[in-house]
Amino acid sequence: MNKLNSVFPVFFLLIAFLCLGACNKEEMVSKTFLINRHVEVILKDDICTGVKILKTFSNDKKCNTSEVHATLYICKLIDSKDTLYVLDLCEKAPDFAVDRDFKDNVCINKEDIKHYKAITAVKLSVPKNFKIPNKSKYIYAKPSQLND
Repeated sequence: MNKLNSVFPVFFLLIAFLCLGACNKEEMVSKTFLINRHVEVILKDDICTGVKILKTFSNDKKCNTSEVHATLYICKLIDSKDTLYVLDLCEKAPDFAVDRDFKDNVCINKEDIKHYKAITAVKLSVPKNFKIPNKSKYIYAKPSQLND
């Protein structure tokens, strides 16, 4: 009985830790990003614009003719400190943008920037309470990791 009394607190702590980990996961939902409520920006750098990725919401769904899905990168422009929403259509996020907290040494190459006039809405997989403020700056691009 004495062994059971000493194992019970450890077991209880383990269960509590697992529950807290599961409870803290944000519920992800598919939300529509309406393009006309935001401002597409043109980056001024000739080759590469430096950004810091603050948060990545990876796309896990395939695009089709009726829905366009995107990975969303919430970035901070290195030079101006402006927030920039980077949409990478129909692609999953690369490991460097997801698997670590320190996401410096990232840039947006001018050749990776796209313009889609026909797209009016993009589906994003984001937390239930996530909102992009109206008139936010966005761009269609794929961030690249700079090698040291």
